[in-house]
Amino acid sequence: MLLDYPATLWSISLTTLSYFPKSVYLNEGDFDTRRVGPDLLSFLQDNLNFQKENKPFSNGASLWRWSAKRSKLNQSVSAYCKAGWTGDSWTEWPHLPQAMLDILASEYNKAGDGLLQFGIDTGGPAGASGQQMSDIIIAKSGWSSYDASATSEHPLYGCGPDGMAIFTSGTVATLSYGNITATSITINYWDTSGAFRYRIDGGEWTAVTGAGTNSAKALIINGLSLSVHTIEIDTSINTGVVSLLNLVAKGSGNGIEVNKLGNGGITADGYQKVLPYIAYTAQQLDLDVLFMCIGTNDARRTGGLSLFESSLDAWVNAWKAACPDMGIVLVIPSQGNSGYVIPIADIRDATIRVAKKYGAEWFDFSAFMPVWAKARDAGMYYDNLHLTSVGANYLTHLACKEFLL
Repeated sequence: MLLDYPATLWSISLTTLSYFPKSVYLNEGDFDTRRVGPDLLSFLQDNLNFQKENKPFSNGASLWRWSAKRSKLNQSVSAYCKAGWTGDSWTEWPHLPQAMLDILASEYNKAGDGLLQFGIDTGGPAGASGQQMSDIIIAKSGWSSYDASATSEHPLYGCGPDGMAIFTSGTVATLSYGNITATSITINYWDTSGAFRYRIDGGEWTAVTGAGTNSAKALIINGLSLSVHTIEIDTSINTGVVSLLNLVAKGSGNGIEVNKLGNGGITADGYQKVLPYIAYTAQQLDLDVLFMCIGTNDARRTGGLSLFESSLDAWVNAWKAACPDMGIVLVIPSQGNSGYVIPIADIRDATIRVAKKYGAEWFDFSAFMPVWAKARDAGMYYDNLHLTSVGANYLTHLACKEFLL
């Protein structure tokens, strides 16, 4: 006797049933199968529009390079484990990368400070100190800035993978970083016809004159003692345009480095302007794993889900093309207290689709957070949209437990 199966199931043709050779057959005239398993489930999902259940974490299988280096550290073998955070203000504000560094450095030691941003955005509790990690001190004056989140224009003189740069045609611009632990410092700049000079720890000045190639260049300062250093840059010798993309500080090379590459206010499509400039610094950083967190700004505007997904796709593709063996974890943010045009659930689904397309990982932080009011009362939100150090520790503790430790 036939069971009352849905009519749509019975509409599947016998030709289609050949998808399961020797597995689907008629048993005294009734439909039967020997294998009710992954193939049949996948077939029914595809043909009957059933939704696949996604877990809040992927399995971390693509993070093999990080895992190999971490395993060396676990056995007291020298290794340089390099992680990074990129995205919107969740990742430019230092809370998230600093929380991850604190967790990992308590297990291992800090190997370097990594990429140094320019402190262009001034929001949040660390805005006044230039959004720096690890108590690094930044001071700058006399520069114009390029910020991909603040303009629809492409950079005239390049930018870093965070979509930021500082530039000037004048002779009074200054930049300094203090409290850097490093054995080498790299100055990444756009090679124009301008000139600048630098010095380490108040020593003699060294001049750098551009060759006008209109391309990214790196000046590497090697041979520093493993200790705390200061670097100063000025444009007192300039006769053209000077454009700095970022600085990178490398330390002992044994332990953990967490890089901060976020851009406050940016959306996924805002990174479209940055894609041509990612590879230069990305290949230099040579990260083992990159956490990409974006969607808060996209969800609150009218750009649409398809624009978010296609832009995220292009952004992930650019990083994968630059660093094929680097692991990527796409992080879905929790929902804040603001008007959302696109539900966070849709942002989540689009993010997971992109992750699966590129064999990347995903982490749905929204699955672990209560509504904003409860999260705020628990001390996890700084304002309507951003996490406190408590919220950041909660997120990174989950991420470290699942992916890094």
